[in-house]
Amino acid sequence: MSQLVRKDGGDVRPIDLAQALVEEVIKINDFLDRAIPTATPGLVAEYYKRLRHLHDRVKDIDKNIRGILEPLQTKVIPELFEKNKIKSQTTEDGYRIGVSQRVYASIKADMKPMAFEWLRSNDYGNVIYETVNAQTLGSIAKDIMSQNKEMPEEVFNVALIPTVSMTKT
Repeated sequence: MSQLVRKDGGDVRPIDLAQALVEEVIKINDFLDRAIPTATPGLVAEYYKRLRHLHDRVKDIDKNIRGILEPLQTKVIPELFEKNKIKSQTTEDGYRIGVSQRVYASIKADMKPMAFEWLRSNDYGNVIYETVNAQTLGSIAKDIMSQNKEMPEEVFNVALIPTVSMTKT
């Protein structure tokens, strides 16, 4: 299993890392609550950058934790419980860890028409929904707006929302 490691090579306790990140977020949030009414654009941009970097660190930590959890959930614990002929184990502090089976299903690539037909002919047609990808719909709206036209507002919700980007210079 992978392990979190400090830059100096020592082990990192995930709880310590999480606590440090939470404390940093609280400091930034408290500062912004006080400073935004009078802050300069440069100062707000600096704190935005800090939060983005913290967010990136949290995503890295999440990826690391998922890399540890995944084999525990899908292999180590199920095999260990099966070997010991148990379905669950209670931890010292009262949490019950259990193993069960979950069924996953998806439609194979290029088989959607056949799958829909099978579902309909087996009385599962009520689960079929036509959908439009939200990003694709946003692209269509952007294209229509660039032509100085509008999508019918009684049919579509369209909003122009400012976004902030950050690039290293």
